[in-house]
This record gives sequence, structure tokens and C-alpha cells, in this order.
Amino acid sequence: MKLRALPLVSVLALLLAGCAGDDFHLAGKSADGADIVLDGPRGTVSWHWGPKAYSQPFTLEKKNVSHSPAGWRGTMDLKLSGGRHLALTGEHGTFVCEKGCDDLHLPLLWTVADK
Repeated sequence: MKLRALPLVSVLALLLAGCAGDDFHLAGKSADGADIVLDGPRGTVSWHWGPKAYSQPFTLEKKNVSHSPAGWRGTMDLKLSGGRHLALTGEHGTFVCEKGCDDLHLPLLWTVADK
């Protein structure tokens, strides 16, 4: 019996590990479009301002995000490769950029999106 359960337990562990990753995607609410894509401790923020497109890698300084029946909520602090910081706070799947977005012409409102 124990030998039969071992493959099942192994498969379940792999599935849970795949679902529990740190991947997270926010879509900016703007006419020009913007994305924040987090893959583990690193990610990329990309956006358009007028005819130009911008992209900048970042490292995750802090992430305290959780999901409940009411949606995604929490905080994230990102350090862009150029040294700037972005701070986002969210409830019900909508995040507000509280620091750093204005200077880069990034949207202030972001929604959780499928990656």
C-alpha cells in the first residue's frame, strides 16, 4: 500500500509546487497600456508613453500579497534597475501605485491579470 501511494504523493507535491509560485501579473489601467510581470524575485515593468515604449527590469524588495474570495490584496515594493522604487497597495484585485509611477508616466491604477 505504501509503495502505491508514493507516486501519487509525488505527483501531488509537484502540482502544488507549480501552483504556489511567485508569478504575478498586473495590467495598468491606461489607454497606452502597461504591465508589471513578476517571476519569482525579479520581473519587468513595461509601458508606453506617447509613441515610445519603455521596459525596465526590477527586483522585488517586498511582497505581501494574498488571495481571498474578495480578490487579491496586499502590498508590493519594487526596485527598478535604474534605482527608482515603486510601491503598490491593493484590495479587491485593484492595486494603486503610491510611489514612483508619476515620474515614469506609469498608470496609477493596476488590476491583477492572467499571465
